[in-house]
Amino acid sequence: MSLQTLLNRLDKVKKTTNQNWIACCPAHEDKSPSLSIREVDDGRILIHCFAGCPAESILNALELTFSDLHPERLNGDSFKSLKRIFNANTGLTILQMESSIVLETAKAIKRKEALSDESINRLSQCIERIERVCEAGGLA
Repeated sequence: MSLQTLLNRLDKVKKTTNQNWIACCPAHEDKSPSLSIREVDDGRILIHCFAGCPAESILNALELTFSDLHPERLNGDSFKSLKRIFNANTGLTILQMESSIVLETAKAIKRKEALSDESINRLSQCIERIERVCEAGGLA
């Protein structure tokens, strides 16, 4: 289901920011908009009632299911324009930890110390993790 189709089913819809809307919640008598609607980058639609209605009650009132809030499927399980969800704080924490190990290993190499198999394996693991964080953040 598209975001516009969902918004058309709601009352007193107002756009609040670029990807956020508010509307009256269909799960309770709502005179003033208390339902927050947001479309995220991967195409999912998020809903939240500030009066406390569970998402399931909101969907039931609209005769929808959770799967209606996800992008249309193409060829089985793939999603149209699916992007990996990236948490920058987690990514930076991983980069900090892995780069400190890479730095210590580089210092050992500079001192012409022999690296153990364990150190070489850990360095390989660091490289893989750094590459994955960069890829998830759109840097690779």
